Amino acid sequence: VAITDDSGAISVNVPESWADVVSDDWVIDEADGPVGVALTAATDAQGLIDRWDVPGIFIGVSDVLAEEFSPADVVEAFDEFRRLLDGFLPA
Repeated sequence: VAITDDSGAISVNVPESWADVVSDDWVIDEADGPVGVALTAATDAQGLIDRWDVPGIFIGVSDVLAEEFSPADVVEAFDEFRRLLDGFLPA
């Protein structure tokens, strides 16, 4: 099923079972306000944010973060995140 965020910046195909779709501002820190737009699709969108066992996807798009971080910075952050999760997620 094709879904799109309200701004039209994000479009993705997801399984039909991921029917709980949320399009919203992407806020990392309330004090700083939105950094971009976000699209979440899951069997339970809030559950996806709260837990690791809910099937779904979160996509965020941000010009603010693109100005702050290089592609190499992003890859390094994901590599570190993956190392931190090693052993916690199923293979």
